[in-house]
Amino acid sequence: MRSGLFDRRSEFLFSDTNGRDSADYDDSNLNSVCSRRHLKLQRYRPGDLSVRILSVGVIDPITGDIVPRPPSSPYDLVAVRFDIANAGTASTGPWYFSAQLPTVPPYMYSSVAQISLAPGDHIENMLRFRQAAPGGNFSVAVDGANLVLESIEANNFASQNI
Repeated sequence: MRSGLFDRRSEFLFSDTNGRDSADYDDSNLNSVCSRRHLKLQRYRPGDLSVRILSVGVIDPITGDIVPRPPSSPYDLVAVRFDIANAGTASTGPWYFSAQLPTVPPYMYSSVAQISLAPGDHIENMLRFRQAAPGGNFSVAVDGANLVLESIEANNFASQNI
């Protein structure tokens, strides 16, 4: 018997033409069952976390707005806004992100566990820091420990010069 709808080797979900799942079909008998029951094969896409940087700048000390310019002093408060989304068809479960802050000395930020994102959900984050290294590069990675089963891993990283 199949152990469930998701077979990690093939990443396919089986259902019959009436939309009923076929987890109870015997794998050894699948070909004859497919021809008898007209099963269709649907691509299964698990959770898919992705990250993109939205803006980089310095926070104006009077207005609090993010001004899109590089820091000119070690006392400037740099802000980076980024969005993490789930483009998959399954919830992610708990996940983490990390960011390499271009500070003197360099600093690696590691998040606490983040809440599960349902398919189509996203969350916007902002990290702020001082002591920015001139010409430094900010980078952010989501699910670096590969805790979330994802359909695409290549979109888990983003970086930008500040």
